Amino acid sequence: MVEFIVRGTVMDQTFLRGGPESFSHTVSIDLSNENVELIKSYMYKIPNYVPNIYRLPIQVNAAKFSSKENVGLPFSEVWEISDEKLIRDMDIRTPISFERVKKGTPVWVEYTMVGYR
Repeated sequence: MVEFIVRGTVMDQTFLRGGPESFSHTVSIDLSNENVELIKSYMYKIPNYVPNIYRLPIQVNAAKFSSKENVGLPFSEVWEISDEKLIRDMDIRTPISFERVKKGTPVWVEYTMVGYR
């Protein structure tokens, strides 16, 4: 398992509020070319990777990040970090409302890549 952190700008956020109609909490982020290539390089290493079967969660430089945890509830894994050099320090993360995640907001996304067909 590999964990990543990327920086980008929110393009769209869907179902962060949660509820009975939610299938996942999803946010689309505009990423740098460097981050796009990093994500792709790991996707290509998924066991049994077949290009025409696996879907990359990226269109141009827009990457879609989804969480399928507790989708009936508001997305709770949102923090504010004052110094990006300390982003991995769990003790300084301050919880904020998912409602602060809006289109045009620069954000950091921490994620674990999971391949699927």
